[in-house]
Amino acid sequence: MEKRIRYNIRKANWDRLKGLLSLPPEVAEGGNLNIAAKEFTRFGTNVALALPSTRNMGGKLSLKLPSPLPETHVIEGKLEYLKDLSQMSQMLQYKTLNSRDMYITSGEGSITKGSIDGWCKFEWGKNQLKTINNILNVTRHDNLVDVTYRLETPRYKEDTLVTKVFYDYIEKYHKIRAQLYSPSSQYITGGKIDYNSFSNMNGTVNTTTPFEALPYTGINFETVTES
Repeated sequence: MEKRIRYNIRKANWDRLKGLLSLPPEVAEGGNLNIAAKEFTRFGTNVALALPSTRNMGGKLSLKLPSPLPETHVIEGKLEYLKDLSQMSQMLQYKTLNSRDMYITSGEGSITKGSIDGWCKFEWGKNQLKTINNILNVTRHDNLVDVTYRLETPRYKEDTLVTKVFYDYIEKYHKIRAQLYSPSSQYITGGKIDYNSFSNMNGTVNTTTPFEALPYTGINFETVTES
């Protein structure tokens, strides 16, 4: 059975709380603090907290301002994670009920033996939200590491930026490959490097140029030290 604890803030306590928070004197008096053991219940009060466990927390704060500029400001957040931090998610939102402004940051991440995956998003706007999203994928297997980073923005319908990095270690040689696209359909630059040491390496770098007569250019390099 769910256990619920409710604490009603009386006028004397509310006056003291306003002083600690430096709230304007015209803010309406009164408010409730609710702590729910299993779920977050929305209600018309100023403060609410959800604490089912130390690894699953949520909270909401509403502040209603009177005329001549009446507005209700709402801040809401949520954090969940596993004890070993192999999975985590968070959300923090600020909105105004009258002017309908909204700002949201959210993200998720997971870590396993062979991969790291996560995203972090920022949204803002009024009726139609604009979004910037960062997405990271890392795959690991023995000596191999494959990394892909993607950036989504309102500027393009496709990914605004894509970066790919590949690393492997084969027969005493470190092998690195990298590519950059912006937007995702347009190759910008890339290269590869194979090295045993800084005095024994070779590689290639290719890049695009703004010149129509020379759309691509590249260099090859090699350093060898013989004893």
